[in-house]
Amino acid sequence: MTTIVPLCVFCKHYREFETDKPVRACSAYPNGIPKEITDGKVDHRVPYRGDGGVVFEAYDRFGDEDVADLYGAKEGA
Repeated sequence: MTTIVPLCVFCKHYREFETDKPVRACSAYPNGIPKEITDGKVDHRVPYRGDGGVVFEAYDRFGDEDVADLYGAKEGA
């Protein structure tokens, strides 16, 4: 079985909180990150509908190269 870790967990805007179930949220999507982003179908290193201009930014301890090693080159780059 392969587990896909969403790019989001490496982003400085990401947060997760518990209600009756875990909610993945961020500055771009405070009410919950769209499933197509958390499933890796959309590369949120580029703008996506409803994000208000907030896109993935790696935590300081992760560089762009680290992220590219895990997730490939940024779409459209």
